[in-house]
Amino acid sequence: MKNQYFGDRNDFFKYDLVLSLIEKIENLKCFTFIPMLTKDDCSSDGALTKYDGSRRKELDDFLKDCIKKSDRKVKIFAHLCQNMNK
Repeated sequence: MKNQYFGDRNDFFKYDLVLSLIEKIENLKCFTFIPMLTKDDCSSDGALTKYDGSRRKELDDFLKDCIKKSDRKVKIFAHLCQNMNK
């Protein structure tokens, strides 16, 4: 994963899948998600930021807000997860 990808449609899919697994697995005591972060490059990868995220509005709003603020860092996904548990 690269920060330049954070918030694109592939990330939405990935994080939606992770959240769905957490919600659906009964008796789940612990779930660890450890992305392998690599350096950004000069490619235009990560530009696929126009997608329909209505399936999971809170995630969609969060990711699109990060893009709007130019705050594309994988580590801030943890903030969304922490706020969802409150």
